[in-house]
Amino acid sequence: MPDTILASSDIETFVTELEMNLKSPVNNGRIILLVEGNDDVKAYNKLFNLNIIDLQPANSCHRMTDVMTFISRHQQIRNSIIAIKDADFDNLTSKSYPDCPNMFLTDTHDIETMMMTVQCCRNISAETISRDEPDLITDVASSIESFSYLKYYNTVKIVGKGLPGLRFKGIKIGENLYNGKDKLSIKDARDVIGNCPDNCTKKVMPTEEELKQFIATHSTSDYMNLTNGHDLVDGIVKRIHTLDHSKSKKYGKTQIEQIIRTSYTFNDFKKTRLYSDIDSWAQSRKINPWAT
Repeated sequence: MPDTILASSDIETFVTELEMNLKSPVNNGRIILLVEGNDDVKAYNKLFNLNIIDLQPANSCHRMTDVMTFISRHQQIRNSIIAIKDADFDNLTSKSYPDCPNMFLTDTHDIETMMMTVQCCRNISAETISRDEPDLITDVASSIESFSYLKYYNTVKIVGKGLPGLRFKGIKIGENLYNGKDKLSIKDARDVIGNCPDNCTKKVMPTEEELKQFIATHSTSDYMNLTNGHDLVDGIVKRIHTLDHSKSKKYGKTQIEQIIRTSYTFNDFKKTRLYSDIDSWAQSRKINPWAT
């Protein structure tokens, strides 16, 4: 099966491929676990028993939802395929997926933010700047919240109403928006995204006042559900370079993501709702999917 398992635009064809994969003698009794992408495979690898669980990257949460809805109606394989979807803003909007009983949501925005524990924060600061910055992750999330709220607005007020959404591709927090020190303003977040070639002709871009009003009515202190993990990692890189550029400059996105993954333990995972939800599913089928 190819690395990008959703290369086919035909859901039925893709599901047929999954079914054939499950029928292979080498996969007898195994469960396919669809996750968001290759980075998620790296994160979940150490948490699941890979003799039982076959991790596959879906590479598109919306497409995964379509696939899992289709699979839920496929009696022959529906109990052999599960999925973990990044919650994105679903936890903030209380969105659920009753048509996808075998699809489970992360406790926070995505797997990256779910792995950002207090110990993870301490490990990042100890490794990169040789001092304890216990609020490093929260400080960055707070500093870039205007950008996160704009993405939240896009989900609720634009895409949620069936309109073509704003494009954020190519925007990197540390390169385009955040200087590592100052809080990103609502105006700057809006102006940078609004002036992108993909967005400048769109009529859906909120005014500064509209975005302020949205933030006022959707305000949350739950930064780990508000903030996209990749944005947060980019912001952390920019922040540590600002705090101690001479020592931390060798640490980029790849290195910070490695620290996050290696800091996260199975005991951390056992405290999550995601673990509990999957464990309940597995116990009802007398399956032990866990690595330990």
